[in-house]
Amino acid sequence: MPKAKEAKEKKSTQLSAKKRKCRHCENSFSTRVIEEHENSCSSKQEISQGFEELVQTFKYPDAQPSLSTGFVDESNFAEGLLVLLSQEPEATMMPSDAGSMDLDPGAYPPDADAPQPNWMPQIDDIKVEYHPKSHHPTKFYHLDDYAAQEGQPAEEPVADQEPWKPFRTHLDFEIAELMLDSHLNVGQSSVLLSLIRKAIAQLADFTLSSTDELEKFWTAARETWGTGFEHKSVKVDYKAKEIEFQVSTHPIWSWIEDIIDNGNIVPLFKWDAERCYRYNGSKWERFINEPCTADDWWNIQSALPDNASPVFIIIYADKSCLSSFGTAKGYPVFARCANLPADIRNGKGTGGGCLVGWLPIVTEDAGETRKKGYVNFKHIVWHKSLYEILDSIWLHGKTGFLKTCGDNIARWLWPIILILSADYKEQCVMTLICGLGSNGPCPVCLVPPDELADLSKTFNLQTKENMMKIYKQAQELNATDKEELLKIYGLRDVENVFWDFKYCDPYQATSWDGLHAHDSGLFGAHILPELKCLVDVLGKEYVKLLDTQ
Repeated sequence: MPKAKEAKEKKSTQLSAKKRKCRHCENSFSTRVIEEHENSCSSKQEISQGFEELVQTFKYPDAQPSLSTGFVDESNFAEGLLVLLSQEPEATMMPSDAGSMDLDPGAYPPDADAPQPNWMPQIDDIKVEYHPKSHHPTKFYHLDDYAAQEGQPAEEPVADQEPWKPFRTHLDFEIAELMLDSHLNVGQSSVLLSLIRKAIAQLADFTLSSTDELEKFWTAARETWGTGFEHKSVKVDYKAKEIEFQVSTHPIWSWIEDIIDNGNIVPLFKWDAERCYRYNGSKWERFINEPCTADDWWNIQSALPDNASPVFIIIYADKSCLSSFGTAKGYPVFARCANLPADIRNGKGTGGGCLVGWLPIVTEDAGETRKKGYVNFKHIVWHKSLYEILDSIWLHGKTGFLKTCGDNIARWLWPIILILSADYKEQCVMTLICGLGSNGPCPVCLVPPDELADLSKTFNLQTKENMMKIYKQAQELNATDKEELLKIYGLRDVENVFWDFKYCDPYQATSWDGLHAHDSGLFGAHILPELKCLVDVLGKEYVKLLDTQ
């Protein structure tokens, strides 16, 4: 047999060996995820069967009179199903108050010292402990085995062979995308099309002939691949005058459904919290390397109803990416799915981040700038606008949503905002604290401003419940007393949009801003200038080389 053919057959055999059929659903999955899928598939099929019986109860109440609730017609069916799904044992439910976040980690304690039969731990061994609701047994690994498993690249989703559709060719799409990114007007686009026709060598592949045709293709692309952007109006009163702002949104729930419906992406999801440990020779030391291995995920899953599948969302807002739309200005809000591996969720392909909205910019007024009322007005606009962007997940975040996913498993999905990614200035807007110079400069804890540098002390954390309580108390006071109370905590007189989203605590969701504190702060503002002074001794060409690197 020729060597080339033999190598090809060997490679084909190796590729096929990487996949195995599930014992329950007959679908094929890679060996890296098949064990987790089979465990999930087995339990989820039981859940799905239970839901099917519940559906039959509603549609045919005469068959089981004792279970009839009156939800007989189609208009009441979905509502009745939602009511029964929400009736979970009180021990596993979060209190109905939207502001409540009293999670008890003791309800689901770790078993960090629980031994595994016939396992003699060695130095650097890894222990992975799963949330009790996942019904997965604790697993032990040698460090090399764990590193090989975690380091294995995620299986690439099956690529669309013609992802540029509905454009006729790939070249058509590339040129149209360039025009869009360059914000060209109709006149500029017409000139560019004329120049391309003169210069392009592959004329047969370039079929666009007018801006009208270009707009038709973009319209077809939006209709084919997504819902496009919706434009909503936000009205805010300032000095007895109602001011209107436009907010552009792409429904987050639509983006979530696109990911959940993808049979190549869903098997990569982490649905359950984990606690990972490394053996140092005498004891197990815990480490955190993904959102699912941290405490917040564990505590929230403990508070969710049994059989609930959380879909954790990372929200990122960046005011530095300011863009103009005609006479209006806005800056983008992005969403990422924390259930997916870092290389997938932080990528640009399927399963990566999604632009979910544009927040309006309030025009600065020289006569109003820095006035407390005007500053609060801008914060109200920000939070009301963000609510419009998050609106599509508000109800599902309180009741959950039953959906059959791309792997043909029915899950009770709960979209939850887990992380707010922003620099310090943006964190102050998200948490509605007054920031530096106030009595509450930290978005996470209640450290006084004169003790920020004292790292030997620990201060009480800011919490959703506590901040809501203070805000509500302030609203019952007169203007002077209200200002004094809010000043004590450095809190703004604005209602926080995140307070109304269940299981989301904005003060827990924010974290230390390493980029601006170290990369652009300590290094960029202090270490780099000193380094340049030292390199300058070697000559200007070396300073230039340092700048380019």
